[in-house]
Amino acid sequence: MIITRCIASIIALIILAGCAFLPSPSADTISVADAQQILAQAETFAQAGDIQGLCALTDLPRRCERAIVRVGGIATAPTESPQIVDTYLLPDQGQYVGYRVLVLEGEDATGKPYRTEFGVFYNSERKLSPMYPVYWSGGSIAD
Repeated sequence: MIITRCIASIIALIILAGCAFLPSPSADTISVADAQQILAQAETFAQAGDIQGLCALTDLPRRCERAIVRVGGIATAPTESPQIVDTYLLPDQGQYVGYRVLVLEGEDATGKPYRTEFGVFYNSERKLSPMYPVYWSGGSIAD
């Protein structure tokens, strides 16, 4: 009985360990609707003034925090949802991860207009994540 449980546990661990080495899904599997869901999460955190929640959406929370400072603080987060004016796919290239990009336009809480390329990709845990969750920053993927 104990040996059977040990063997079952070892098999489960081997399967889980093997899954850790699977490649991330390709960027071309990220739909516009998927990217919109990630944007909606970012909007919810930003409009609630939740910097920790917003920056936890990305693998680079310190970069997110610096972006918030650059835009004038979390209080500048838009009160209205941005308009999606375009979308495109930046495909995977070799070892570089691709993105589904939403091109957003709107005004921040101070009335300043912005145009931002909001990129969504599969992170190292194979979960969808925004490249930069500060969607009102005016940044582009090339930045």
